[in-house]
Amino acid sequence: MEPLCPHCHQPMPEKQKRPRDDAPTQHEPTTSSTDTSSSATTRPTSATRQLLPPFVEHYAPYTGRQLTSVASRQVQACAEQWDRYYRQNTINGYKDRHYLLREFSELQLALELLRSTRTTEKDVVHDAPTTATATVSRHHQNEAVTLVEIGCGVGNAMIPIIDEFSDVPVSDFTAYGFDISKVAVDLLQEKIRLSPSTLGGGRLTAIPHDLADYELPFSQAFIREPIRFGTIIFVLCSVPVPKQQIFVDRVARLIAPGGFVFVRDYCIGDLAQARFAEGKRFAPPSASSSLSTREPSGDEEGTPAAPSTQASSSTYLRSNGTLSHFFSVESLTRLFLNTGRFRVVQAVEVDRVAENRRAGAVMNRKFVQARFERLKD
Repeated sequence: MEPLCPHCHQPMPEKQKRPRDDAPTQHEPTTSSTDTSSSATTRPTSATRQLLPPFVEHYAPYTGRQLTSVASRQVQACAEQWDRYYRQNTINGYKDRHYLLREFSELQLALELLRSTRTTEKDVVHDAPTTATATVSRHHQNEAVTLVEIGCGVGNAMIPIIDEFSDVPVSDFTAYGFDISKVAVDLLQEKIRLSPSTLGGGRLTAIPHDLADYELPFSQAFIREPIRFGTIIFVLCSVPVPKQQIFVDRVARLIAPGGFVFVRDYCIGDLAQARFAEGKRFAPPSASSSLSTREPSGDEEGTPAAPSTQASSSTYLRSNGTLSHFFSVESLTRLFLNTGRFRVVQAVEVDRVAENRRAGAVMNRKFVQARFERLKD
C-alpha cells in the first residue's frame, strides 16, 4: 500500500517515502495481520502511519511565502494599522499644525502675494523673509498656488492654511491630500462636507494612496499637473527604511520645477527615541535596514555602501504596530539630494520644550526640519 499524507490522505511524493528508524524495512515482515491489498481504499491504519515521516516538508501552500514572521506582517499591514489608529482616535489623533505658515515661508509669501494682487494693493513682500522673497520672485510669482499634503491624515496641516487664506479664490488656491489610511481620508472628506464654504467647491480634494508602494500618476480626477508646494510632516518616519528613497523619488515627480517641499520629522536624540530604546521596541530588519548604492563609499566612487547601522538602530515599532524612524539632518537631506532634483534651502534641528502640567513633567523634544526647492529637469 502506498503511504498516505496524514492531511489530505493522498499518496505521498516519492521523496517523502522515508521509513522511520523504528519502522519495518522491505525485508522484514510487518507485525500487523491486516491484508494490505484489501485496505487500499481505507484510511491509513496505525501500521501504515509508521511508514510516514515525522513531518511533511513540502505541504503547499503553507510552506510558501504565506508563512511570514509576525514582524514582517506588521510592516506589510501598515495600512491596516493606521486604519485601526484612526478608528480609535478619529479626528483627535493629532493637533492642527498652526506653525506651518511661519516655518514654510515660501508658501506664506506666495499666498500673501496672491491675496495682495487679488484683493488689495497692500505690499506684503517686505514683511516676508528675505530668502523666501528672492526665491519666490524667481519662480511662479503671482501664479495660482497648488498645495499637496503628502500623508495628510485628517488634514491637520493644510486645513489651518486654507482657513487662513479662505478669502483667496478657489481658482487661485487649491489643495490636495492623500494618505495610506482610507479611514483617515474618509474622516477628512467628512470635514469637507461639513465645511462647504471653506473646504468645498474644489478647494480641497483627498484620496487614499500609499506612495511608498505605488506611483501617483497625474489624472483629471485628482492631481492634474505638478504641484507648486508640498508638505511631508511626520510621515517619512513611518515609511520602512528600504522604501524611503523610493518614496522621495516619487515626491520629486509630483513637485513642479521651482516648487518647494517642507519636511518635519523626528530627530535622533528625541525623547521618544529614548523611550523606545528603553522598551527595546526595535523594528524588524526588513523595515529598518537599508543598502544605498547611490553614494560613494570607501576608496572607489560608486562602491555600494554598507547597510546603514544608524538606520537599523533608529527605527522602532510602536505599540500599535506602526513604525517610527528617527532622522539626522544628514540622513534626511541625503534622501532628497539622491534624487538629483532638489536643492537644500534649509535643514536644521529644532529643539522644543513641552510641559505636561498635569503630570508636572518637562519634556525635551527634538525634530529635524527642512525645506527643499525642486530643480529644473
